[in-house]
Amino acid sequence: MSILQRLGLAGHTAKEAILVERIKVLEAALAERSAPVGSVGSRRGVAIALATVILAIGFLLGTFTRPIMQATLDRVVVTLGRGGAVSHADAVNAAYQKGDYETALRLLRPLAEQGDAHAQLAVAEIYYHGRGVSHDDTEAMKWFLRAGEQGEVSAQFHLGEMHAQGQSVPKDYVEAAK
Repeated sequence: MSILQRLGLAGHTAKEAILVERIKVLEAALAERSAPVGSVGSRRGVAIALATVILAIGFLLGTFTRPIMQATLDRVVVTLGRGGAVSHADAVNAAYQKGDYETALRLLRPLAEQGDAHAQLAVAEIYYHGRGVSHDDTEAMKWFLRAGEQGEVSAQFHLGEMHAQGQSVPKDYVEAAK
């Protein structure tokens, strides 16, 4: 028994023809949606899914910023080594933990300018979140770029997030995915 017979529409040739045509259109649309992975439509879908995942991760990182910043500052301590440098790192960490971001920034900036990727990330975070300074996406982008170019994954993530949201740059999901 055909679908049309089950619906009580069999024998109504005009209605049958219209429904058959609609079924063909729906089948074509379904076939288009289930195109192979290499097709333009599915690549766009993958890009949208990736952008969504990136934004979700960004939300989670925003929620867990303090532990991430602590881990970043711990890496600064390890990078600087022992002796006087450790006391400098301890001072940065202590200032940051107390909420004295101006002092932390003053201590971190020379390291960041010397090319320390962890310090660059910390400086970028301070500007990005406006901690002790005015929120400044342009300055944050500058430091995230420097740290990201050295392979600092958190900085690269923030760059992607800023591209996805159009912060300090035009909104660009393709660039965000990179």
